[in-house]
Amino acid sequence: MGLSGLAYNNHFTLLTSIDSSINIHPGIMIFGVIAGLLISEKLEFMESAKIFNRFRISRIIIATLYPGIFLISYGITSNLNNVRIAGSILIAISALLFFYFVIGPYSHGYSLIKLISGVSVISLALLAILNDLKIITGSTSMAVLALSFPIYYIIGERVELGYVNRMKTKTIRLEGYISIIALISTVIFVLSSGLSTLAYMATGNIAIILIIILAIISVKYDPAFRFIMKTKFKKTRLQGFMNTGVAIAYIWLFIGLMLYLVQIDIHRGFLDAATHSIAIGFIGTFIIAHSPVIFPLIFKKKANTNNLTYMPVIIITVSTAMRVFGDIIAMVNVLGYWISYISAYVLIIAIIAFFYNIMRIIKT
Repeated sequence: MGLSGLAYNNHFTLLTSIDSSINIHPGIMIFGVIAGLLISEKLEFMESAKIFNRFRISRIIIATLYPGIFLISYGITSNLNNVRIAGSILIAISALLFFYFVIGPYSHGYSLIKLISGVSVISLALLAILNDLKIITGSTSMAVLALSFPIYYIIGERVELGYVNRMKTKTIRLEGYISIIALISTVIFVLSSGLSTLAYMATGNIAIILIIILAIISVKYDPAFRFIMKTKFKKTRLQGFMNTGVAIAYIWLFIGLMLYLVQIDIHRGFLDAATHSIAIGFIGTFIIAHSPVIFPLIFKKKANTNNLTYMPVIIITVSTAMRVFGDIIAMVNVLGYWISYISAYVLIIAIIAFFYNIMRIIKT
């Protein structure tokens, strides 16, 4: 679907026979891949969480999430609004149940950090609901809302590590308040699109600037950056791999956010570059960086992290650079379309290297 959409946008004839899939590609990636992965990571911890002391919350979340994704996708491609609305409701229910787990007593952790994670899951529920008003594809405001869930969720995870490394309570509280205001601004940004240019630009700028502030604070206290700066600190291969991935991921996050500011204020051609800088560069690299921890946990396997290779991080960085700068170059030269298009095949190589890395480290 991604290749089809990219070929369609870049005016190539290859793979455009399924170009209608471009409208469901973002939803499948956010709801199915990213939300599915982050929820799967917590499934083992959800086993004790029940509704009415009877129904396991994990099973209800899965039972509503994936049918909801199917119904939304089918509703969009078939122009069946009622089916699409039913899918949105199911995904919203799944997100709200996950929210209940994240902020509730079943989830361990500091309450202020739970607030940031809770805001991220609420953004997922809001995306499901507002997706009925406007499809994610081609909308700057909806793209920002769609990426809010993984951005806040990842920052919440990194703030938790910062808390362990003596991040002050008042700083965590500030991060929580900023995330709430940023999400409110994003929702207004979505709703004001097409109504008031001033409100649209103001709320969009406020939302992005607040996310930038969130990320800066997170970087300041993130142990990954402390380990990188301490050259005498003896890192294990796993620590070196994760720290390198985290640092690269944050670079792409800042690039993407700055491109979103340009897109909002200039309204010209930076949407795809901004979106994929965050979707592939930030989120994709973060998933790869944490894969030696996440996937052995999901598959309940032991891991030999001495077998780690940096190739997935290197290849996805090359792919992201080609996609982002290819999109920007394409505004002035046709060569940019080719660079951007080839990046998708480099990304496929990165995914293969990613799975190869997982196979190398997992023990039976």
